[in-house]
Amino acid sequence: MPLLREEEEETKPERRVNQRNMEQLRRELEAAQAELGQLRIQNEMAISRDEAEQLRYELEQARREAADLRQQRESPSTENGREERASQIEPDYRREGDGQEFERTDHRIQFKDLEGIIPKFSGDDKTYPVENWIETVEEHAELYGWTPLQTLVFGKKSLEGSAKLWLDTQPTFRLWSDLKMHLASEFEMKINSREVHQMLMK
Repeated sequence: MPLLREEEEETKPERRVNQRNMEQLRRELEAAQAELGQLRIQNEMAISRDEAEQLRYELEQARREAADLRQQRESPSTENGREERASQIEPDYRREGDGQEFERTDHRIQFKDLEGIIPKFSGDDKTYPVENWIETVEEHAELYGWTPLQTLVFGKKSLEGSAKLWLDTQPTFRLWSDLKMHLASEFEMKINSREVHQMLMK
């Protein structure tokens, strides 16, 4: 009996260490599960923001089309009036530098029509500064007559990589001017032109 008691006394510290380790592991597991839950919520919120912006964009399109229809119905049905309405409805085709045709129908431009026209921006390519990307987006917005909301939606959909991850962690941007200002601040080019040329030569 004394021998058994001695063995029990010797194993008590080891059991206490094991219990502390188990408690520590349990706390770490609970913290990891809580973090995973937060990440899932953030991901769902990001998806909800994108869906809400797309719905707002489609609602604006529907309102504009309804206004056009009301205007056409209220205008006089003369021959000149019909010709003028036909010219408004007829698509305007413009040639791009790559030889592709882009169909511009007022208020009906979809992002899928712009794939390959707006370059993607990730913020990971130091040879492509954010200022150049913003300038390109605004040039296309002016060329195709996008509304500020269209410019915002198309700009967001053109982000990828680090830029897309950054966007998902930000509050919802409702103005293109706000988005481009924060993008320019976050991904400001911090290398000189010599370093850019060296990277291009590699």
